[in-house]
Amino acid sequence: MKRLLISALCVVLAACGPEKKAAAPAPEALPTYANLRDSDCYTVDLFDPVQIKAPGSDVPVQYHGFLGEWGGGAWNGKWCHDLVIYEVRANGEVELLSMHAPNFEIGYPPTVFKRTAVIDINNTLRLVAGDDRMVYNLDRQFLVGKRTGKRGDYQIALTRKGSAPFPVFRPASTQLATN
Repeated sequence: MKRLLISALCVVLAACGPEKKAAAPAPEALPTYANLRDSDCYTVDLFDPVQIKAPGSDVPVQYHGFLGEWGGGAWNGKWCHDLVIYEVRANGEVELLSMHAPNFEIGYPPTVFKRTAVIDINNTLRLVAGDDRMVYNLDRQFLVGKRTGKRGDYQIALTRKGSAPFPVFRPASTQLATN
């Protein structure tokens, strides 16, 4: 009886021990966003090259990762989209070009717009364009986005075109942005 009580006490004490950290997901378990990607995507041609501005010393390092040309993604896997994020300021303001291929289903022509966006305290890039709201988060090599508005709800995963222009902060993982 004494052995049984000692054994039971050992089991209880072992269960109350320090928590073990969850193992990192296997590489094959990490998201690839294949359904939001299209390496053949084409939006518009820019006639003048865009100069990516080096961030000032006052710009938080986690903002640097947003800088550069992003593409190869399609909203819901159907509507091609590119971003050129060419300036990030210390206050989180971002200057960018937003480019889209035509989307005949919703009557949207090919476009390129110069926009101002903001990186918030959660490292989410937020952009409002007319009736649409877009949010983007860094997830390893992806810039993952969500678009909501009168045209519907869309998701996308962009990758860098070329190399990162400056040292890049990349979180190990992130979840799809939500409003």
